[in-house]
Amino acid sequence: MKKYNIGDTVWVANAGNKQITVPCPSCYGKKKVTLILGNDDHIILDCGYCSRGYETPSGTAIEYEYRADPISYKITGINIRIKNNGEEEIEYHSGTDNCYRNLSYDKVFSTKEEALMHCAEIIEQKQKEENTRAEYLKKDKNKSYSWNAGYHIREAKNHKKQMEYHESKAIICKSKSKEEIKE
Repeated sequence: MKKYNIGDTVWVANAGNKQITVPCPSCYGKKKVTLILGNDDHIILDCGYCSRGYETPSGTAIEYEYRADPISYKITGINIRIKNNGEEEIEYHSGTDNCYRNLSYDKVFSTKEEALMHCAEIIEQKQKEENTRAEYLKKDKNKSYSWNAGYHIREAKNHKKQMEYHESKAIICKSKSKEEIKE
């Protein structure tokens, strides 16, 4: 990489992100998903991907859009450290003593075009990481759909048994109370 001097104007590859709202990648904005059980029963559940905890599903997800934003700086200071192996570590500064910015050596370029090219590489890497993270989250949420479906089916069966038990007891109690009234 090229070395720069105090007073040189350089371009720093800066790639930031902006929060955007997109249709949910699990329910596609419908707020519901269909889980097909092993016996081919279809169960419709609230989407867990776009529900954000205990909230109701929104049909949307938050993602980040990366964009290139190279910034021009004037170098006002340079730190050079020599490592034990003889390799130089260079750090550029821009600003005054009271307020300066460290400029990472590997992100400093002579032209805006060079900085933009490096920004594109940064964005590509960050987008890969984001896509991988989104896939892991989506797979994890799909696992919870099946767990939730199993849980609610089990609880419905238990409550149905309890309801039948209590209804039978209520019938016995009603018949006993009618017998007492006749006496």
